[in-house]
Amino acid sequence: MQAALGVEVIGSWALYDASATPPLETEEACIDRNFRVFSETIDAFPSTTWFSEKSRSALLECMADFLRLKTDLQLVKFVETE
Repeated sequence: MQAALGVEVIGSWALYDASATPPLETEEACIDRNFRVFSETIDAFPSTTWFSEKSRSALLECMADFLRLKTDLQLVKFVETE
């Protein structure tokens, strides 16, 4: 295989730590992932209520301390997420 492809198969090596945890997902990446999943389920432009429900759901899942934020900061996060 090495001769046919012209690739060095055993020229280097690496270790894999089976106990290593994967990198944590950022809040932004989590929200993006949620909206990608949500958007795959719609056939027509959704209502504003749908956007609000999905935004709230994503924020609750992705921000551990969301409900501990002051109400005005929660509102800002809702607006930014929608």
